[in-house]
Amino acid sequence: MVANLFSQSEDGTLLYAGPSPYNVVPNVTDFLSLETRGGRLRLSVNFGGGSGQTRAVVLDQRVDDGREHFVVVRWTNDTVQASAGRKNMTHFSQIKFYFY
Repeated sequence: MVANLFSQSEDGTLLYAGPSPYNVVPNVTDFLSLETRGGRLRLSVNFGGGSGQTRAVVLDQRVDDGREHFVVVRWTNDTVQASAGRKNMTHFSQIKFYFY
């Protein structure tokens, strides 16, 4: 997923993909969420292992400055990677984690 982000809010949900309260499939817990918390991007992922299997990381770079930020989230069956930065800059904050 690739997105351009403009935000002046310290906290908010940017993307949520997962079960809703009206989920018609029982026991589905997989989800991916991208949020701002304290002005920084927070990525949370659960590939269906219950609440104990949720991984969450926060990128170092603040994104609540009202400027354009380029956000990339990549995932496979066992890894998730996220990066964010200004389009005209070479430095990006980046995280990657693995599921086993």
